[in-house]
Amino acid sequence: MAFVILLSCVSRIFDIKLINFMKKNSLSKINILNLLILSYSLHILVFSDFPNLLSIMIFCIARIMFGIFISLAYRGINFNGKELNCNLCEIKNWFFYVIGLAFGALMYLLLNEIYSNDFLNQGGWKIFYIIIILVILLMLIIFKFVYKTKIFLQFEYDKSKSFNLTEALSTNFLIIIPLLSFAIFSSSTWLPKFSNPENLHFLNYDFLYLFLTIMTLVFITPLANLVGKRKSVIFFNISIIVFATICSFIKHDSSYSIDFLKLFIALVASFSICNLVFQLQLKKQSTFNVITHFNLSLFSLAFLLPIAFYCSIYYTINYSVIYIFFALVYFINNIIFSLNKNG
Repeated sequence: MAFVILLSCVSRIFDIKLINFMKKNSLSKINILNLLILSYSLHILVFSDFPNLLSIMIFCIARIMFGIFISLAYRGINFNGKELNCNLCEIKNWFFYVIGLAFGALMYLLLNEIYSNDFLNQGGWKIFYIIIILVILLMLIIFKFVYKTKIFLQFEYDKSKSFNLTEALSTNFLIIIPLLSFAIFSSSTWLPKFSNPENLHFLNYDFLYLFLTIMTLVFITPLANLVGKRKSVIFFNISIIVFATICSFIKHDSSYSIDFLKLFIALVASFSICNLVFQLQLKKQSTFNVITHFNLSLFSLAFLLPIAFYCSIYYTINYSVIYIFFALVYFINNIIFSLNKNG
């Protein structure tokens, strides 16, 4: 099931193919909210008496559609004749993105607390999708009767900036760190039940750490802007490299050291978002390329998560490796950023 869910991350890289197909066939003015309702409704069509293969196929199709449609909405929509896009070069859009992830995870945890596992396994999980569909329907009603308009997909994009795959992998690999922290939080209700007992304390990633990531991002961004974007990026890179390297040599045999690691992950997650946004602004990346970079990061995440889950289930987590991973990511990023003249 985890593989099926991650299909929405993999499918995003094919959104440009769909744009070209829709433009060639003159499929314009498609309401993005209708497409999202369609992708969410497919989940509800699955019943317990369906053959397993059929259920998996429906889920796969739904997740693939959802990933592509969300990516198209990020690239641009037409609202009241104005083109709007999710410009990930602006930190405020990352606030909405992180808060949206936190809200979805909290709603999932709330349903898990209210209803029993038997009820959820027998179809109660559909409540999650029904709530989302009702929210989208409410948005449709508001846009139709209040704004008297629709939200259409916008297929125009800017190719003036060349796409550098190496730069995309190095720079946007930073965003995998906060995404991994969110994945740990969202899986903290079920993953500890199947994991190695020695990993239980680390995998209990409370909402407090996710909240800390959001609040740190709120306070660190204006401070970093005052210091200067380039200086802040260099400071983030060097600081995390030094601290992560030092911490990799410390013994992690107590609960306090593991709690410190989770605190470190929460802080690095917020620094990574701020660092990434500043680098994108310094390089003056086009919205088209930024979304493509982000989709590539999610594509990489879809392969890293199963490996991380497998290791946490069958092996004891080596916490020094996590620190080394952070140091390595920021070391590579710092080298490429220093060599980039535009940065």
